[in-house]
Amino acid sequence: MVSSKYRFCFAAWVNNCVCFNNYKFFILFLAYAFLYCMVIFAFSFRYFIEFWRGDWTGPLDGKFHVLFVFFVAAMFAVSLCSLLGYHCFLVTKNRSTLESFRSPVFRHGPDKKGFNLGSFNNFGEVFGDDKRKWFFPMFSSLGDGISFPTRHSWSNLNGNYNSLDTTDSTPASG
Repeated sequence: MVSSKYRFCFAAWVNNCVCFNNYKFFILFLAYAFLYCMVIFAFSFRYFIEFWRGDWTGPLDGKFHVLFVFFVAAMFAVSLCSLLGYHCFLVTKNRSTLESFRSPVFRHGPDKKGFNLGSFNNFGEVFGDDKRKWFFPMFSSLGDGISFPTRHSWSNLNGNYNSLDTTDSTPASG
């Protein structure tokens, strides 16, 4: 386990620091916002096509609203999709945004994959081990937010994964 107080990053989308306590909520926020934009895009698409073909039968002042909603939903969906995809990639690698640009430094030196426990276990670190709580905004992350398991201590757990386990974080020989 390695203690780290620097595994967070400021997110302008939510005007807050995204760290251990709210990373799951941030990812869910991105996912729900993306889905919402896609629903708005899908519902306004029919009216956009009517407007494009010249078959618009609604009030003339509604044209602007349809175009506005359609394009804003599309632009936000593209932005959210890229941000959500990037953070899903970070979850599978168990990295923060800062760690993706600068490798964390351990006793044995910098190691970009130092916190990587495998994609499924990395996902479990953020979303918890109870699958019923994965898509709900309730805290279910593993650990305490102060000490984080490393891949060097992962082999010492003998398959019994527990984020709160206290193991030696010195690298295995070899």
